[in-house]
Amino acid sequence: MAILGETLARTAEDTLATREPLTPAQLAWRRFRRHKMAMLGLILLGVVIVYVVGGSFVFSEEYANYNDLNLILDAPSRAHPSVPTPLGETSWPVPFMVGKSRC
Repeated sequence: MAILGETLARTAEDTLATREPLTPAQLAWRRFRRHKMAMLGLILLGVVIVYVVGGSFVFSEEYANYNDLNLILDAPSRAHPSVPTPLGETSWPVPFMVGKSRC
């Protein structure tokens, strides 16, 4: 039994002696991965980024910035599913246009 214990001790020492130390970035990533809420936040941030970038390809800037003041009094319909803002624009394509200028 003593021989087995000595062998395991030497193997553990050799493993620790030959292992390269982790960089601060590797240590931070390891700690970050263990935190469930941090990973959920990272996933949600990724979804928002894909939503914004993908939406800018789906909706044109002209469509996202379209204003029609006559729509203020209209009820929601298939053509305009959301309630218009006081300026007459529908609010749902606006998040897609975050990265684009409004000039």
